Amino acid sequence: MKPHSPKIFKLVQASLFLALTFLGTLASFPVGVMGNLNLGDGILLAGVSLLGIPGVIAGALGAMICDLVSGYAIYAPATLVIKLLMGFAAFVILYLFEKKAKFRKLSLLLSGIAAELVMVGGYYLFESIFLIGWIPALANIPFNLLQGGVAVILFFLLSGILGKWKNKV
Repeated sequence: MKPHSPKIFKLVQASLFLALTFLGTLASFPVGVMGNLNLGDGILLAGVSLLGIPGVIAGALGAMICDLVSGYAIYAPATLVIKLLMGFAAFVILYLFEKKAKFRKLSLLLSGIAAELVMVGGYYLFESIFLIGWIPALANIPFNLLQGGVAVILFFLLSGILGKWKNKV
């Protein structure tokens, strides 16, 4: 007798990553006058690495819900789309390298960088078109690049831990 259904277990894992992405996004750290850094993207990418498409969806929903409850509701629709695109970009790269174990670290790095470039470009487009205009939105790019760099580092660190978990379940 199996202790759990694989589908139920994957749903539980995705729910966990939704909650962790929400909390990682909510728990932000001030960075000078630029704004705040959060850990949500790194957790989202870890969920994608472990769960694939369910991790993409869970991470995007967790980040969007955080926008809704933390006073950034205007960003929520953009966050959902951007995080889905980020997660999908990471998923595709990870999938392409899946059978090549010797390239695992490279695939993690490339998938994280690709995802975060989608984030930087996505928020630039959203802010340019809907909020502040093309030139003023340029000011947010360095902050978003910093946010992306932190996410890639966190993702890289978490992937070692989660890789061991993935192989045991």
